[in-house]
Parts: sequence; C-alpha cells; structure tokens
Amino acid sequence: MKKALLVLAIAGVASSASAKYLMVTNFASGNRSIMLFNKSNGSLVQQNWIVGDGAANVFNSQTEALSIGSDVWISDQVQNKVFRYNLTTGTYKTALTGSGTTNLSNIRGMARQGNTVFVANSGTGFGNSIVKFDANTGAFLGSFAVQQFSTATTTSPWDIHVAANGELLVSNYSSSTTVGLSRIDRYDAAGNFLGNFYSNNNNAGTGLTLPQQINADGSNYLVGGFGFTTQAGAYQLNGAGAQTGFWGNGLGIRASFRLDNGNLLITKGDGVWVLDPTTNAITAVAAGGNVNAKYISEIAFIPAPGSLALLGIGGLIAGRRRR
Repeated sequence: MKKALLVLAIAGVASSASAKYLMVTNFASGNRSIMLFNKSNGSLVQQNWIVGDGAANVFNSQTEALSIGSDVWISDQVQNKVFRYNLTTGTYKTALTGSGTTNLSNIRGMARQGNTVFVANSGTGFGNSIVKFDANTGAFLGSFAVQQFSTATTTSPWDIHVAANGELLVSNYSSSTTVGLSRIDRYDAAGNFLGNFYSNNNNAGTGLTLPQQINADGSNYLVGGFGFTTQAGAYQLNGAGAQTGFWGNGLGIRASFRLDNGNLLITKGDGVWVLDPTTNAITAVAAGGNVNAKYISEIAFIPAPGSLALLGIGGLIAGRRRR
C-alpha cells in the first residue's frame, strides 16, 4: 500500500508539463537524499525523491543537485564525486571524479552555462578552483584557480552562479573572524578574474559574511549568509552588488530561493523552512533531526508517470535498506 501511494504521489508531480519544482539536498545522517518541493509555495512534494543505490553511489554530504537535461547531477562534498542520476531510467550513470589524473576534493556548488558545467572545488588536487565538465558527455574540460586576495588567510569557493550577462559569480570566503574575507567574485567563462561583485571583512560587524549559495531573484540575487550570529541570514544584492534586503536575522542560512508566492524557501542545519519577508516569521516544511539541508535548485523536467514508478519504488527500497 505504501509503495502504491508513493508512486501515485510522485506521478502526480508530472501532471503539468510546465510545472517547476525545487530540489534540495539533505545530508542528515541516515536520511541522505534529494528532496523535492513545490516552487509555488514551498510545500514538500517528496522527501526521499532521489537516494543512493546502496552500492557505488552512496551519498555522504551532498551540496547541490543540478538539472542537466533528463539527468540530475549531485555534487558530494565528502565523497568527492559528482553523481549523475537519469530520471527517465531511474538509474545512475558513472560518477565524475576529476580529470583522470587529478581528483575532485571538497566540492560544493555547481552551475551550467551552455554545454559546460562548473563545479566549485576546495580540496587537494585542483585546490581552490572551478572545475569544468561537458554537460552532455561528462568529459573533463579543464579548471581555473579562484583569486586569492590575502596572504594571511586562504579563501575557498562555495557556489557558482551564471549571471544574465554571462559572467560567473563565485561565492568565496575564509571563516576567520579576524583576517577573513567574504566575497563574491566575477569571472568570465574562460576563468579570467574580472573583479569583485561583493566584498566584506569578516570583522566588520555588519554585512554579508560567509556567503554560500547564490540564486537569481528577478534582476537581483539572493545569497545565503552562513555567519556570524546576527549577520547570518538571507541577503538580497542588486545587479551592482549592493545590499538591498536582509531577512532571517541570526539564522545560519545556506541557501534561499524566492517562491512564486513571494516568500523565501530557506535551508539551514535543522531543515527547510518558508520565510515570510514581510514579518520574518519562518514555518518548517521539512525539519527536525532527519533533515540537514544545503542548496536549492530548480527542475522543470519530470519524467512520465511510467518511468516515475521505477524511481518511486527505488526510493522506497533504499529507504528501507537504510533503516
């Protein structure tokens, strides 16, 4: 009975070809998954929408799920892999691990521009860099180092966002409270550094610190500010990088996304919440000890109900195996 209900629930998602949904990574121990939410109001559609297969594709600390055609690419910060899940067949493709000679390490957010997927890397091998893959084949296309501005502390990339003008915006910070910097930098697609979009000293006491995911908000941007204390929250920056909004004061927000109804879907260590920007009130939509959420991304492609049955049943079996 539970199996049938799960299949029907997910099949219902496919009822509108124009509908869009939001994927959120959940890396809570024992319940690691890609969750699916309604883009209109932030309601939870399916908590265990995509899970590991219990074999070669086992999640550990997923950062972002990115829609690539009929695939979902999933960056895993601890596994040092980009998993690739095909929604039509309900199966995994070969995971991406690097160039063949240099491995990915401590990877975070991703972005796609044309046929190139950019992955933020901050570990050994590539170092603090952006690694590139072909969106169609998964072939390694090269990498470029992120700009370092201080000899006293090393900053590392957390997310990549493709701006409307084609530039890459890269969130980049050091967590030091004394000499650290919190920045969003500008690059062209070839990896040439173009300058700062936003920069703030971590000891300033105000402004965006520890920026993580960057999402479009009309002509503006929403950035998750992960620290410190009262500075943590969801920041809105305009096209020139100036702060134009701030919500969720004191909340360690990794990502925020503007829903169709005007509210914000936010993620933090204790789950996924809807934030009312008028009142700053938050409402839990997937929270508690079984949710530790990271990044948010849109998905428009949802398979036909026939193939969704396979996906739904696979998620249920994997969930039983973990318990």
